Amino acid sequence: MEGEFSVNISSPRHTRAAEQDMWTGLNEADVNDALTPPSMNELIHRAVSIFEKHLKHVIITRQAKLHEMTSFHVTNSIASSSNTPQPQSRGAFHDQSIAVVKSKYEVEDMKLDPLVSSELQDLISNIASKYNNVFFHNFEHAAHVMASADSLLSMLQSTTLKTNEQLESKTDKALYAYSTLVVEPRHRSEKKLSTYGIASCPITHLALVYSALVHDMGHEGIGNQQMVKENHPLAIKYQGKSVAENNSLDIAIYLLEQKNYANLRRAIFGDFTNASTEAREFMNAEEHIFYNILTENIHATDIFSRERLERNRRKWIESFDKMYNGKPLTDGCTCEPKSKILGRRASVPPTSKPSPVTNYLTRLRSPSVHGEEFSILCPSCQIYHDECVLRLDHMRACAVIVQMIQASDVAHSMQSWPIFLKWNMKLYQEFWAATLVGRGPDFSKTWFQDQIAFFDNYVTSVAKRLQQCGVFGDFGRLLLQNLRNNRARWLLEGEDLCEQMRIRIMAHQVDEIK
Repeated sequence: MEGEFSVNISSPRHTRAAEQDMWTGLNEADVNDALTPPSMNELIHRAVSIFEKHLKHVIITRQAKLHEMTSFHVTNSIASSSNTPQPQSRGAFHDQSIAVVKSKYEVEDMKLDPLVSSELQDLISNIASKYNNVFFHNFEHAAHVMASADSLLSMLQSTTLKTNEQLESKTDKALYAYSTLVVEPRHRSEKKLSTYGIASCPITHLALVYSALVHDMGHEGIGNQQMVKENHPLAIKYQGKSVAENNSLDIAIYLLEQKNYANLRRAIFGDFTNASTEAREFMNAEEHIFYNILTENIHATDIFSRERLERNRRKWIESFDKMYNGKPLTDGCTCEPKSKILGRRASVPPTSKPSPVTNYLTRLRSPSVHGEEFSILCPSCQIYHDECVLRLDHMRACAVIVQMIQASDVAHSMQSWPIFLKWNMKLYQEFWAATLVGRGPDFSKTWFQDQIAFFDNYVTSVAKRLQQCGVFGDFGRLLLQNLRNNRARWLLEGEDLCEQMRIRIMAHQVDEIK
């Protein structure tokens, strides 16, 4: 399709209804009365499979982009030496490049290098070993969060569009599809909602599922406030700020940067050996994206930090509520009201036209991960300005990605009733275990009301934002409907269930004493 810069690496596409059922009943087969988890080998296998799928997508897309860069330079050199007219753009070779790489790397046929596969297996096993044997924040939880993030990615609404004819080349269109927003289609019926560049950025997908897998490494089964209260060494190290999350982040980066994962890192970020300057810049930019998302996502899972929650809330308001009156992007021009909001922070497109790839990389690096800077132009107007066309909307993209990791972290609340009950019971057990050893207050008398408050004050906000941003289409409503169903049933059955959990815990204690 014209303007499309992606390679489909997924298995045969499920229907929308099947994908929604997959989310709602994710890992429901693991639910049992004894709450025993799948074997560690099974959990590791699942994590490896998800990571490998997204890694292949990263490799395929990077190979296509680098092949295009090479074709452009070689053809220009030949044309220059033979005094033939220069090609109008490198985009003339875009379709050919994709065809070559795609035929070479069909998903079903593509095999990772044995060294990469071995290192990936070892990395996931190493990550699993860094999780403590606690009731809730264990490796099974991490694997479920990772699978939930993967499910969310599969539900992203496609935004590959026939772009406006004002774009000067297929390359411009390709980079636009990779990095920015929705544009005007030639026919209104072709228009789809934007994912703000997320759907077409494989390195973002890999960073999201990796951050989901590692986000609770080293968790001791107690909250940050308790660690600060105890003057825990980690609380001292991180000055009482997102203690568990900063510890998980440090471990995650440390593991990935070990020498024995050199081949895996080359597979993720590219091989710099004999790479051109332009290729090196591109691969550096991809690595920059990966670590920024990893850092932001793990910090975002500290849902009891008022400071962090307030920052994310302000970011969301700036991204969606103020600019678009709480609605997804529309056909209308929003430049004028957007300019008033941003004022001096807005950037103005220059009159010159730098190299598309150089310009894209510059724009990729210049905004902070928190999205402090972005263009004042609306999507309908951006297509007339190269600099804006090639610029990722960091604020909106980062805001959505944060909501995706937060939704994945509490996905059980928005999935089926058996899944919700399983993880609710596990969290109850973890809190109770902490209480028994004097590392937390007795919450058992308020558990029923606490769950209602959690639904109302946190989970509902996450679900509503994912629906509001529009990137999931109809699926956005499913999250909200599932949590409302679970909340309604909790209101009816929750008090009895709390009593059953209390009796079960007490019986277990008696058995241990015997």
